[in-house]
This record gives sequence, structure tokens and C-alpha cells, in this order.
Amino acid sequence: MPAARERTVAPGEEEAGAELILGEFQGVPTLSVSEAKMVIDTLVTRRKNRDPNGFRETETLSKMQEYMDTFSRFKDKEALIEAAGWLEDYSAKLDSFERSQLLTLTCEGVDEAKTLIPSLVGKISDEELEGIIKEIHKYRDFSG
Repeated sequence: MPAARERTVAPGEEEAGAELILGEFQGVPTLSVSEAKMVIDTLVTRRKNRDPNGFRETETLSKMQEYMDTFSRFKDKEALIEAAGWLEDYSAKLDSFERSQLLTLTCEGVDEAKTLIPSLVGKISDEELEGIIKEIHKYRDFSG
């Protein structure tokens, strides 16, 4: 009798609950909103500099930049790079998605982090998570 195929998650069935079910995005590196803002801002600046008269800012780009400006928690590029680099030390314990969520949400405490990122429950101790949250806040506070 042939072995049953492993069920693949259909696109759109991703879930960031107690278990991360990211479908085709499983294992794909993710960015926080602040990191995405940094990438988009750099790309837009380069394109404007390359062709100042030919660059056309679309409504979609404007709305996306407005969203990222609103929800970006890090305003200083160097502080963001340092925080993201520091958080990479936890790559053995935390998924890329969880690390990007911690940088995006900048939770106030362990309970909030576990509520907003349920996959953290049982994955990392409360003490270690508290230390991560405090360190992220240090970088964020430096960022302004």
C-alpha cells in the first residue's frame, strides 16, 4: 500500500497561532515593518536619484509608505540594524516570523508578547522573553 502524501497547506491557509503554519512561506526570512520601511525607502531614494524625472510615485507606494511610517517602531536605521542583528542570536529558538513580530510589535511585557505571538508559548522561557523585550526597548528608545 503506498504511503500517504504529506498534506500541503493551500495558499491562504497560513496561520500564526500556537503553531506557525506558514505554508509556502515556512522558513522564508521575514522583515519587521521597520525593516521593510528601510528597504522601501532606500529603493525609492535610489530610483529617484537614478531618474528624477522618470520616477513616478504610485498611489499604492504612497499608501504603503504612509502605513510603514505610522507603524514603524524604529526611526533610526543604525538602531534597527543593531536590534535585528542582536535578535539573530535567537535564531535557533525563534522562527524568523517570531523575531520580525517582536521587532514590529515591541510588546510591553511577556504576557502581551505571548498573547500577540502565541507560538512563543512553551518555546522560550518567560525570563528569556522578558530579557528580549527589554533589549528591544533599549534599541527602540535609542532610535527615538
